Amino acid sequence: AGANLLVSSALPILEGCNQVRQVYGFRMVQGFVTRLALWIGLLLGGGLWALVLERLFMALTTTAFLLSRYKAFFADLLAQGGEHQGFWRKEIWPLQWRFAVVVSSGFVPMLCVPVLFAFDGPTAAGRIGMTWGLTSALLSLSFAVVQTKTPRLAIMAAKREFQELDRLFARTLYGALAIMGLGSLLVVALVFTLNQLDLPLAHRFLPLVPTLLFLVASWGQLIKHSLATYLRAHKKEPFLVLSLVEAALILGALYPLGRTYGALGLAWGFAAVGVAVLIPAGLIFRHCREHWHR
Repeated sequence: AGANLLVSSALPILEGCNQVRQVYGFRMVQGFVTRLALWIGLLLGGGLWALVLERLFMALTTTAFLLSRYKAFFADLLAQGGEHQGFWRKEIWPLQWRFAVVVSSGFVPMLCVPVLFAFDGPTAAGRIGMTWGLTSALLSLSFAVVQTKTPRLAIMAAKREFQELDRLFARTLYGALAIMGLGSLLVVALVFTLNQLDLPLAHRFLPLVPTLLFLVASWGQLIKHSLATYLRAHKKEPFLVLSLVEAALILGALYPLGRTYGALGLAWGFAAVGVAVLIPAGLIFRHCREHWHR
């Protein structure tokens, strides 16, 4: 995992150079290769060592991709030496540490699984984990539409092409919401059908109502993440305090809701917080956009 982190840190640099198509094409191929290695490791009886094999293949494929296509680029980049010594302190660090805190606060909702495990046992924890994983996968798929436009948004913001920036962002956000809407219908149809037919797989997920509430929370996260991406294109992170408040609200609600109401209570808590933060997020977005584009 350490070796993979080291070599994969070069990929965002390429994305920043507008090599988005090439990087995401590689990541798609890498996903197939690494999952295949994982499955082979499991089929051969490797157990947990299959995870090690997966991480190894991730590091090897990333290294091969960088050396085969961008060796000269990174050699030239590293050869620049100390010509821009203040670049990190002035350009990267002021945004990066705030972004790191925001991303770290996003791990708080994952505590719902061990909390439910403690109060309701492994079966309930497994069901909320599967449902959380399903809705999170849908969120990641929808947000990828916005994420792949991040370099282009930053380029437009740097050139102060604000009208083009707004048009691209609006078109991208509508696309992400459309995917989220279609995916939500499919998830609801899946859970409803499994329960109606009383299939064994239905007991792997939460019932329909808490699943709907997790989807509502995912909708809120998609909109907030999209607004944050737009603002970060201006090399700012105004959602720092809001993210910390959101994480604190969820953290404070986990114990009482999980202990008293179980999975349904946690789902209501996530949905309520996810919708509530959209109000200050929208106000922050509007204020920053008007102020920065003035």
